[in-house]
Amino acid sequence: MGRMNEDEVKQKDKLAVGIQKAAQHIAEFTQANRDSGSDKTDPDNPPMETKPLEAGPPETEPPFERASVQGPTSRWEMRDRLRFLMEESPLGVYSVDIQGRIKDINSTMVKLMGLTSVEDIMDIRVMDYSPFQQAGIAQRIQKCLESRKAEIYECTIENEHGSKVIIRHFLAPIYDHDGSIAGAWITAEDISGRKQSEDDMRRIRHFGSFLQRTALHFAGDYKIEQAVKDVLRDLSGLCGADCGFAIMLEGSEKKMTSAFEWCAPEAELRLENIIGTSFNRYTMWLEQLQAGHAVDVSNLEALEEGIPERKFLSDRGKNGFLAVPLKIKNRFVGFLGFDDPQNRGAAQAKDIEYFQLGADLLGRAFERRMTEDRLRNEMRGHLILEKAAGEGIFILEQRRIKQVNQVLAELLGCEISMVTGKSVFDFFPQDERKKLEDFLAGDLDQPLASSLALRDGNSKDVELRGKSIRSEEWDLIGISVRAEPPRDNGEIVLKEENERLREAMEGAIQALGFAAEMRDPYMAGHERRVAQLVCAVAEEMGLAPDRIEGLRIAALVHDIGKISIPAEILGKPGKVTESEYNLIRSHPQTGYEILKDIRLPWPVADIVRQHHERMDGSGYPMGLSGDSILLEARIMAVADSIEAISAHRPHRPAEGIEEALQEISRSKGTLYDAAVVDACLKIFRENRFSFS
Repeated sequence: MGRMNEDEVKQKDKLAVGIQKAAQHIAEFTQANRDSGSDKTDPDNPPMETKPLEAGPPETEPPFERASVQGPTSRWEMRDRLRFLMEESPLGVYSVDIQGRIKDINSTMVKLMGLTSVEDIMDIRVMDYSPFQQAGIAQRIQKCLESRKAEIYECTIENEHGSKVIIRHFLAPIYDHDGSIAGAWITAEDISGRKQSEDDMRRIRHFGSFLQRTALHFAGDYKIEQAVKDVLRDLSGLCGADCGFAIMLEGSEKKMTSAFEWCAPEAELRLENIIGTSFNRYTMWLEQLQAGHAVDVSNLEALEEGIPERKFLSDRGKNGFLAVPLKIKNRFVGFLGFDDPQNRGAAQAKDIEYFQLGADLLGRAFERRMTEDRLRNEMRGHLILEKAAGEGIFILEQRRIKQVNQVLAELLGCEISMVTGKSVFDFFPQDERKKLEDFLAGDLDQPLASSLALRDGNSKDVELRGKSIRSEEWDLIGISVRAEPPRDNGEIVLKEENERLREAMEGAIQALGFAAEMRDPYMAGHERRVAQLVCAVAEEMGLAPDRIEGLRIAALVHDIGKISIPAEILGKPGKVTESEYNLIRSHPQTGYEILKDIRLPWPVADIVRQHHERMDGSGYPMGLSGDSILLEARIMAVADSIEAISAHRPHRPAEGIEEALQEISRSKGTLYDAAVVDACLKIFRENRFSFS
């Protein structure tokens, strides 16, 4: 049964009231015909074996308004009408006498209870009928007879077929002519379909909220440990599990390691017996998970005796289990597990898909954090140069050289490829190595005077400074190597080193931009074209050259936050869903999180975060308006929109420059800064700019 609309519910309630009134009419006409002497036995319709039903007591208010009846209608005609109403009703209808015996019942109720005929239940006391007794309806009928009050009662009944049906009962008393209770009239509606629809909608809303929370967890400055625990808690709540955990599988032996876990209060995870063991022994589950399918064990007894999978649960004192595969870059790396899920609706295919999507989101979150850390640390490695011009750079991992810059390679007198991968001690004299080891193991902020061993056999006095570069993926050390420049041409050397610094920073910025473009092939060249336009507009508006340079740098990485968005969403040819759109909207904040800790002479991170804000406050992520938005971000907003509208996108063809210019003109002063729009239109109309 589908979910009924409000009108249908009202119609059924109205019909239930009508049937109750019809029952009352029987009582009234019984007394009227008895008083007039017209109550003669109809041989085809023998009288009911209950007391005559008459008007209720004057001292009590009847449960329904009684309708007046005109004309001499026989009791048997009224009974026929009542039976017709009962049989035509989509509701189940039955009545009981004062002893609680079922005296009348329609075919709808018979079918609802899984019976074959009316005789199967007629004259049975409700207190003796097991389905009614177990569901509590018998007790409610007894209460109605004793209290003389109507009520609505919902319960789940297991019918004769063993099927569980959710029924909404409407109970009302029937009075005798002397005011005593003669019985009760009950209507019953099967609301199982409606309840299922409500449960489905509740789960959909629950999972929709989960998707939004997950997007927020991984878009902001959030600790990944806490974010993943929050996601495990939400997914556990969706399936009614008391524990949720993420297991990573390492190496060919699939050695289990606990990455993250969440437990409800007073629940025990009990993973100690399996952590560090091989998951390969659980062949059945491993094959399912590797194939991209979920594992769903509703009851321990469903597993054969003696198999490892049963022991996996029994040794931990668990009775049920749900697991979905965890992937990073489409590679199976582990699974999400949930102990004793109580909501068995979660075993339905559509709900399993929700959990698989949740696992995919976590896998992408892990991948995104790894990518962010790598890009951030690579850029930090480049930007250590900003401390001083003319510095060489070692990036070390476990005392081996992971990366050097060109300055250091030239200082050593060799190619970069001849340095990377070797021990750092190979490039220092023997008598300096103990001092270098103490430096690396101690306080890196304290400078160290040392000597560098050059390729030609000579040595050069240098000053070393260090910086630790740590994250969830990296544990690196950066060492700056400063050599005193020749005093006779110091200005020339300083200029050259500053140029090298600018080139290194430019290279790092472009690397970040390329990373975003690799996630979305349709965006190839987008950031560079936006950078061209923002510089032209800023120059037209009279911004200082240094400020224009900062704006150009920001434009080259303004979409870096899109590395957190799945490529299939970025390249989706059709309309995106609401949850997918919310993920896309998170990219300015994600870009800010990537760039905020990188020290630059311009507010690049803030420009990136604000480039989707709008003058009227309708933008995102912060809803800024007017002058509270940086001028650079306002320029970026116009340039970004023009390039996006004029270029091809997966969901639409290119609309061209003219359409783009008309669009920003229409939104001048509302979405876009009026002065920026005027400057942009001017350089296009005067043919002083075109994308190259």
